[in-house]
Amino acid sequence: MTRSNWVLTLLLAGGMVMAQRAPELTKLAEGFQFCEGPAYERSTGYLYVVNCQSDNIHRVYPDGRVEVFAKAPGSGNGSTFARDGTLWVCDYKRKAIVRFDRTGKAEIMAEEYDGKPFLGPNDLCFDSKGNLYFTDPAGSWDKPIGAVYRRNADGKVQRLAEGLQFPNGIALSRDEKWLYVAESPRNRILRWQIRADGTLGEMEVFIQLPPPGGPDGMRFDTRGNLWIAQFGAGKVLVVSPDGKVWRSYPAGGNNPTNVEFGGRDNRTLFITETETNAVYTLRAPYPGLKRW
Repeated sequence: MTRSNWVLTLLLAGGMVMAQRAPELTKLAEGFQFCEGPAYERSTGYLYVVNCQSDNIHRVYPDGRVEVFAKAPGSGNGSTFARDGTLWVCDYKRKAIVRFDRTGKAEIMAEEYDGKPFLGPNDLCFDSKGNLYFTDPAGSWDKPIGAVYRRNADGKVQRLAEGLQFPNGIALSRDEKWLYVAESPRNRILRWQIRADGTLGEMEVFIQLPPPGGPDGMRFDTRGNLWIAQFGAGKVLVVSPDGKVWRSYPAGGNNPTNVEFGGRDNRTLFITETETNAVYTLRAPYPGLKRW
């Protein structure tokens, strides 16, 4: 291929990339009170959404209908489903991890470490063995007193990291060898290697995100990209496995709080957004990562 043809090919390819349409953002449901913690129930196709400014946990149907599923003991934040179909919620007001059965009945699963209550849990994720990782940031926006814990499948709670400034969203890599945490005030994503004994290695800065805003909830896709709700920026940022911003999608409003993958092929991205107090969806290029 001649140099001129090579350049022309690059220009044409670039034009084709530029011509690709961004996925359409669709409003699924609205009328929430600081919506957070989207959790997709694969057996039914329902989405569960937590209201941070009330005790309501809502069920959202595929057609956008909304109903109250349960009442949190305090006020919830992040949520996720366990393998057995129970819904686990960070209740920052009750300062506890709460489990809800299919009828909406609540049970406290963790509320202290070493005899001291949590600050106020924020977000959480399971590994494939049923161990629950969660952030505990309440009161740490201006001072580094936040922590990360793991509630083991046997119920024992371990503190994995401390001295963090409002640790927020949390996610595990596909091979479960790395733990990722959003440190919101510092606008960065941290990560630790998980050792064989379950303790964490040295903290690393995975990416310092571009301003404005700060990272909130986040999820991995099957290609190892990290999808981050960038609160205050009106965007969902997609960070590649090598720690670079790969794509950016509109979030429906300025304050997205969290994201979740779902749908039949797990390529529907659900976005909770608090400026409009609505849930939005878009079609992702790759399926989201799921443990079960």
